Amino acid sequence: MKKLLLLLSLCFAITVGSNAQNAKSVLDKTAANFTQKGTVKAEFTLKNFTGQKQTGQAVTGNIILNGKKFKLNAEGITTWFDGKTQWTYVPENEEVNVTEPTDEELQAINPYNFLNFYKKGYSYKIGQTKKFMGKDINEIQLVAQKKEMDIKQVVLFVDKSNNQLLQIKFRQGTNNWMSITVNSFVGNQKISESAFKFEKKDAPNAEIIDLR
Repeated sequence: MKKLLLLLSLCFAITVGSNAQNAKSVLDKTAANFTQKGTVKAEFTLKNFTGQKQTGQAVTGNIILNGKKFKLNAEGITTWFDGKTQWTYVPENEEVNVTEPTDEELQAINPYNFLNFYKKGYSYKIGQTKKFMGKDINEIQLVAQKKEMDIKQVVLFVDKSNNQLLQIKFRQGTNNWMSITVNSFVGNQKISESAFKFEKKDAPNAEIIDLR
């Protein structure tokens, strides 16, 4: 009996290790694929859930990215990030808030940012979902290794044919989820570096509030 239990334990350990290795391989390929695309444009739909129930209205938006830099438009709010400083323009208040966000704060805004720091603080495995939006996919599940991390769980749907991210879901707290579905994605765009920085002409009447 002891030998049988030992054998089963060994088989389980090998299976778990292989699963994690396969998941990491998919994540590495997805991150490399994104990096190779240079500056990209993407359109997305964002939804919030409590458990399986959607809360509030779906939000559509678009984003331009180059590495960690991005310009985001969603719900009438425009956000610029140049790799260090973030500017958020809220037309309703005629304000531009200036901050220096953390990686986890950026993750709630830019789903592709996760491809820069998934290697630290998360365990991962291959999930069970095989199809999404009519495409063959790899589902990757990630779980935070420390309780104090803001993002507790992440689920990614990655297109098997080209390693492109189709959807990413985040869980914060016990049962609060946010999903971001990528509706379109175009790489190798010719965009000036100035696109990722706020300039006064972008909102000439706005009050600048420096929160750094």
